Amino acid sequence: MSLPSAWSRVTLGEICEFKYGKSLPAKSRIPGDFHVYGSNGVVGTHVKPFTSGPVVVIGRKGSFGEIHYSKNPCWPIDTTYYIDVNSTQCDLKWLSYVLPSLGLTTLNRAAAIPGLNREDAYRQPLSLPPLAEQRRIVQVLERVDALRSKRQQAVALLDRLTQSIFLEMFGNPRENPNGWPVDSLANLADSDDRINYGVVQPGDDFSEGVPLVRVGDLSGGRVDRSAIKRIAPQIEAKYSRSRLRGNEILVGCVGSIGSVALVGKSDVGSNIARAVARIPISDVPLREYLAEHLRSASVQQYFRDELRTVAQPTLNIKQLSETVVMVPPVKVQVDFGTRIAEVRRQKHRQSVHRSLLDSLFISLQHRALRDELWVNADPITA
Repeated sequence: MSLPSAWSRVTLGEICEFKYGKSLPAKSRIPGDFHVYGSNGVVGTHVKPFTSGPVVVIGRKGSFGEIHYSKNPCWPIDTTYYIDVNSTQCDLKWLSYVLPSLGLTTLNRAAAIPGLNREDAYRQPLSLPPLAEQRRIVQVLERVDALRSKRQQAVALLDRLTQSIFLEMFGNPRENPNGWPVDSLANLADSDDRINYGVVQPGDDFSEGVPLVRVGDLSGGRVDRSAIKRIAPQIEAKYSRSRLRGNEILVGCVGSIGSVALVGKSDVGSNIARAVARIPISDVPLREYLAEHLRSASVQQYFRDELRTVAQPTLNIKQLSETVVMVPPVKVQVDFGTRIAEVRRQKHRQSVHRSLLDSLFISLQHRALRDELWVNADPITA
């Protein structure tokens, strides 16, 4: 399909500049009104911003190629690039919608720490509509985005309800008000298995390969398979120890540190990335209980306190294995599982609706890039 006369075919480097973020270590941040962005999104706040207005933030190291939009001044740190009004003539929100379709997350050339070279990004081709058309596209996509946000908010409320049930039954793990016995995660893991990381160097996406669960796929207590990466079988075969069997809890160790997910039936046979740890717990009530225990505020604070930083903050297997948890009687664990079962069903229902909206959003993105967004009178109901 040919482009309209007012549109042009360009490369990304012709329409914007990726500026480098600025370092702001966690110890130097003073909690304030301005978000601090890392490659995986908001990582904290600070009393002053580095940018002067709205920006698009692009992951440079770690979660490279990931896109975030901030309508307010913020502080993108040195693991990111950013685009502001001085580095493009395009609508920034339009750019934030277009960039995810350019495959920036596949452009890694780094051997050790995954990273995005901006010169590689600059070479990516795209279709450029006039500014007025960009803003019209944004209006449509924002409508769907608002619906997606509402569904996500509903899931977040259900997550908080699950934590409320946990605290009601067990109390704050740091205080252990019921005097339950305690043990380490390492001792509670299956005796014939061990807590471990996954694939160190997964290579390029391999369309017919083995699914690889990355830290960004841990969402809402489950593995989100909507954007799952696949790796070559010969690479995955070297990491059989971290292949998922269906009896695991997954924990984010780099990027979204402390994110927790239970492995489902559809995840069996997949492998995990180096930024994810698997905790094998075959006992179902114990596994469900521990997953919620690890989400508790006190354990999440322990994770933050135990971070090790070389290239970027990391939760090591040693610290994860030494995590101390309460171990209530089996009957109490089973009662907890029964109480949260209905909450999980509601979460699943909301997540299905969110997935449908995600599919619609992606479809509209692609149609917008091909100037097909106005084929129907109302793309949202088409």
